[in-house]
Amino acid sequence: MPYIRRTPGGGLEVATWEEALDLAATRLADAARRNPAAIGLIGSRRISNEDAFVLQKFGREVLGTRNIDSAARIADWPVLKAIRDAGLRPLDDLNAQVRKAEVIVVVGDASQAADIVSVKLQNASRYAGATIVQINPYRTQLSKWHTLDIRCKPLQEAAVLAAIASQISPSPAVQSQLPTPPEQQNVQNEAIQQAADLIANAKSVLFAVCTGHWLRGRAADVGGALANLVLASGKIGGEGTGVVFLPEKNNSMGAIEAGLLADLLPGCKPAADPGLTFDQMLAEAGGLQALYVVGENIYDRLPRIPFLVVQDILMSETAKRADVLFPASSYAERQGTFTNFEGRAQWFNRAIPPVGQAR
Repeated sequence: MPYIRRTPGGGLEVATWEEALDLAATRLADAARRNPAAIGLIGSRRISNEDAFVLQKFGREVLGTRNIDSAARIADWPVLKAIRDAGLRPLDDLNAQVRKAEVIVVVGDASQAADIVSVKLQNASRYAGATIVQINPYRTQLSKWHTLDIRCKPLQEAAVLAAIASQISPSPAVQSQLPTPPEQQNVQNEAIQQAADLIANAKSVLFAVCTGHWLRGRAADVGGALANLVLASGKIGGEGTGVVFLPEKNNSMGAIEAGLLADLLPGCKPAADPGLTFDQMLAEAGGLQALYVVGENIYDRLPRIPFLVVQDILMSETAKRADVLFPASSYAERQGTFTNFEGRAQWFNRAIPPVGQAR
């Protein structure tokens, strides 16, 4: 059921949908009249494509604000942008290509980012003899198979990728296009050389990168370093070859393509006048007067905001601070589409009616 905060400093109280909608509409409309740039919207990477599209359209066209973003800003979009900026395109047919790959390079933990893909990579090694080169600080499910584990320290993934690229292409022409490899700590030169030899001698190589909060602040560097490694290896086209982008959440791709980013419109069209990003909105200096949060728990970074609207399926710590709380329906209570890592829209049907007063 909906909740509202009837008095400043008071607690959340049960309300009707009409009361909650009226309060939210009144306060948001007032904030939009005063200064649309002081309103922000943050969406989840778990909501459907349809919900993500409607949320960004509500912000841009109804409230007139440009401050629309999601946690895809932290790691998903920087990695994908770096890959695209290098002229590469992530694979859209992993099932067909993984069976033909001789070597599979994995940055991060695939079993955490995309467990189904992790099983496919394990099967490629177990049944097709593919060698996995894993760049990660710790042992994962992939370590059980034919795997070269490069156990780098946290924050050293980009340095390892750059070091491997420098070993694959020693020619000055190629080297001039590569970044200088930062110092690697506790990474044996033998492992770097072995990885470089495997990639250089293989006829087909898949390069997979996993995203997540572990990439905060350095996602673009890791994505760019992987793209440089792909270009240095020359393994760009052909069967069993390509880049596999593995975003953290079930609809990270959908959030990006629907326009839940401050600098992107639907269809990944660049915004002419970008708004505040996820981090900027949550900074005290952001100066927001109203914030609408859908499906994200950001309580640990939430600044003091005069009016907060939360739409969620759980009573999260962020929801407890809301002035208006709307009970959302989960994916099991509705229908729509998600976009997977290959860019495929996948339809899901409602399994049960909405519980309680969720909508």
